[in-house]
Amino acid sequence: MLCPGSVIGAAAVVGFACIVNTLSSVDYDCRLGDYTQITAGVTLGGGVRMGAGCFLGVKSAIVPGVTLGDGVVVMAESLVTRDVPASVMVGGSPAQPVRQL
Repeated sequence: MLCPGSVIGAAAVVGFACIVNTLSSVDYDCRLGDYTQITAGVTLGGGVRMGAGCFLGVKSAIVPGVTLGDGVVVMAESLVTRDVPASVMVGGSPAQPVRQL
């Protein structure tokens, strides 16, 4: 589902049953895994890779070239600047691991 005001860049691939919410931006060459939810106001830089079942909180951002494993949760207003392994919750700016899921 692509909500009003969301933007999907060139060569981006959105997986099955994903939600890209209002005013979110998925830049060029991103790959979103199945069942991923991007909430309102999220920004993904170019070349971001996301596994299945990820959740990105309101107004969070992922810098270009970062990879998120399956089931990663990014807390609201966080800035992810490096790769995150599967099943980890991160938060802050820059984002740090909060807990294992």
